[in-house]
Amino acid sequence: MANKGLRRERIGAMLWNSEEDFAATLVEWLKDLKWEVYQEVQTSRGDSRADIVAVQGQLVWVIETKLSFSLELLWQAWNWKHWAHYVSVAVPQGMHGSKAKRMMEHFSRLMGIGLITGHRSGFSKLDGGSFEEEVAPALDRTAEVSSLRETLTERHKTYAKAGNSHGLFYSPFRKTCETVREAVRIKPGITMKELIDGIETHYHSTKTARTSLAKWIEKGVVDGVRSERDGKFLRLYPAFRKEGARK
Repeated sequence: MANKGLRRERIGAMLWNSEEDFAATLVEWLKDLKWEVYQEVQTSRGDSRADIVAVQGQLVWVIETKLSFSLELLWQAWNWKHWAHYVSVAVPQGMHGSKAKRMMEHFSRLMGIGLITGHRSGFSKLDGGSFEEEVAPALDRTAEVSSLRETLTERHKTYAKAGNSHGLFYSPFRKTCETVREAVRIKPGITMKELIDGIETHYHSTKTARTSLAKWIEKGVVDGVRSERDGKFLRLYPAFRKEGARK
């Protein structure tokens, strides 16, 4: 009987080619429900990255996706408790009526974490998919959502797909790099001091921003920007972007 439940889980997961494919279907489902969806969101804390953050009005919902249910997935979701109003996990349907599914539901309810299961009737991507909320997430009215909300940008909607296997995500550092690149494009030869005084960065102090950015620009990490020493000043100029660099 246990092997039968495991086979069902594998069949359910096989209906999606990858976690990215599964998450992409979930994103469309959320959009149909009028949620504004952001993907691969890393907060300014830097220690956590959510697969999906959905926003509707004042409500913030974090959803972690995987092709199978595990305690690790629950722990991943648990780390977002008190940082979002709702927290859920989403997995393909595959253990319907099994003991494993009942265990999933039990632990989800116990932890106040929602459980979403996805179903696809065929192997074609054209089939799309349907989702069912097996367990509704508990509402945390006192959640400290401000830090997560402040992180969200329009770029999080399209820059990287949730569940991608390439490690792509739109980070606060990447946002700073884009801001630097645009400032240098507008004013070639801008000094580092002028730059830091004129833009917002993810750094906690201007001193740290100036020191860190100078180092990363010199190492070529800030794509499209180069530095030149002019006496006591460090001036910044546009540089050829690396082939294949994301815009």
